[in-house]
Amino acid sequence: MSIDHKDLNENGYLNPRRAWNEALAAQLAQLLGIGPLSDRHLAVLEVLRRHHDQSRAIPPATHVCHEAGLEASCIDELFGGPANAWKTAGLPDPGEEARIYLENQTHDR
Repeated sequence: MSIDHKDLNENGYLNPRRAWNEALAAQLAQLLGIGPLSDRHLAVLEVLRRHHDQSRAIPPATHVCHEAGLEASCIDELFGGPANAWKTAGLPDPGEEARIYLENQTHDR
């Protein structure tokens, strides 16, 4: 099943009613210009989804990379930043303040 624009909110986040899976993640990655998902991408997405399920909070990017067993800048390198990783993970729109945080968080800062 392919993604329809009705499946995304006005900020590009997956609407909560849509079930997420790896095939859907691949479609989201394509829409975001990330390219094909590797095992490294999937490891990051798994950590993000698990962390969200446990705490509903946005973890620091370097923490996600460490937990996935990858270099500290993995989210920037693989997804172009935390906002794209969050979207590809199919996680809900975190709200305006958290979106700003996601869009401005990078390994270099």
